[in-house]
Amino acid sequence: MRLWMRDLRTPMRRSVVRAASVLAIVAGTLALAGAGGVASADNGGPGTAIAYGSTYKALVNPGTVPSGFEQPGFDDSGWALDQAPFSSSVGSTAGCGFPAGASLFPVNGTVYLRKSFNLPANAFGLHIDGTIDNNADVYVQGHHEAYVSSGSCATGAINLDVSNSDLNHGGDNVVAVKAVDTGDITFFDMQATYGAIQFANQPVETQEGSPLAADLNGTTPIEVTITNAEGDPVSGATVDISLHGISGTGALSGTTSATTGEDGIASFNDLAVSAPGEYRLVATSEGATVTSGAFVIANQVVDCPAGETCTAGGSTSDTQVSATSSFTSDPALAVSVIDGGAAIPADVCGDFQPLGSGSYINILGGVVGGGNVTATWTLAKSLVKQAGNPGAAHFDICLGAENLEGGTTPWTTKDGSPAVARTDPISGATLYWGLLPDCPKHGSATGPCILHRDKNHGNEVVSFYLPYPWDASFHGG
Repeated sequence: MRLWMRDLRTPMRRSVVRAASVLAIVAGTLALAGAGGVASADNGGPGTAIAYGSTYKALVNPGTVPSGFEQPGFDDSGWALDQAPFSSSVGSTAGCGFPAGASLFPVNGTVYLRKSFNLPANAFGLHIDGTIDNNADVYVQGHHEAYVSSGSCATGAINLDVSNSDLNHGGDNVVAVKAVDTGDITFFDMQATYGAIQFANQPVETQEGSPLAADLNGTTPIEVTITNAEGDPVSGATVDISLHGISGTGALSGTTSATTGEDGIASFNDLAVSAPGEYRLVATSEGATVTSGAFVIANQVVDCPAGETCTAGGSTSDTQVSATSSFTSDPALAVSVIDGGAAIPADVCGDFQPLGSGSYINILGGVVGGGNVTATWTLAKSLVKQAGNPGAAHFDICLGAENLEGGTTPWTTKDGSPAVARTDPISGATLYWGLLPDCPKHGSATGPCILHRDKNHGNEVVSFYLPYPWDASFHGG
């Protein structure tokens, strides 16, 4: 959930242990004129780059050797596109029990083959398996990987590992083969598979300067795993961690390089980010790279048990946010505050200019049975004065909310129109954006709404209500 005030901004963010997020903004529509108003994540693995029986660009018994045929930039546009397996037999078998191929690989002949394939950025190494009768030179990205001489009727003779240094991670690669027959039976086919570097867990919202971890208690270190093409752990690999800022300017501290153990895991126990904002971690090993999910670094994070009211305040003390939930599981919420933050989509909530600190409210645990959330924003009178010191009624809330049950029906905004759906780059979820209406004076609220607006010693205080699943009946959003 992301929440914004005209003078106060409070985003709600998604963590790995909660089911949804909502973002809101309080906007003083008369007091402030102006601005209208964020990987990978893992790519998976291990995976298959080339399957048995794939098509190749093929050149059979050329008059001259095609110079440079193994290089990625070689022009093979004039070569035929043909289907593996390559064999001189078109019967049920190619001899020696090899499956027959429809492609011609002449007895005592030579066939040159090229195959392009794409590797994800987090692919770690490449393993090539195959059968050749009789000899083959195998190249990847122009690098000679092996000369294979299988003798007669030997299956699985091609069995080699390609190092990361020979691969183009996150882009196109080329495998090239010179296959030669020296007898009365021919056969060639192969496959290429790859391992992966991945985040074993994801960083969650953390207070600035505190250990970056995979749980709100800060006890579970960030872990990166490396597996080979067979899915087995890779030990002894160096993994380096860096920080990518989405909206923040903080620096990463702590031990940013670690080595995988026998379990293929590299652990990072003391990472910390120096300034609030939204970030991702990037893990790199031997050219293979993977990006974490987005996470928030806040000025202050308060763990909020079920049914209790918890309060967080910004580092500049201009914004204070309190929240209470009716969830029955502990913990129910985590409330935090961020100075600055990502912009509101330009085409929602009309014209306003957010002031003050922003805050996130994380809904934790499962949402079975639901739970309602009540939140209160207090904006310091110094910022209220900057806005022209308007009356309490001039402040509205712009909300970006995700339906906890995964629905797609927008909640109703202040003017009666449906909220506008936008993909949120931080949570990866679809959020529904719009100004909150006032809660009904009679009957129960069926969607997000403002309970009341008040001035308190010059501070602006706005309370709002998020009935499940923005918050406890299914109504979409």
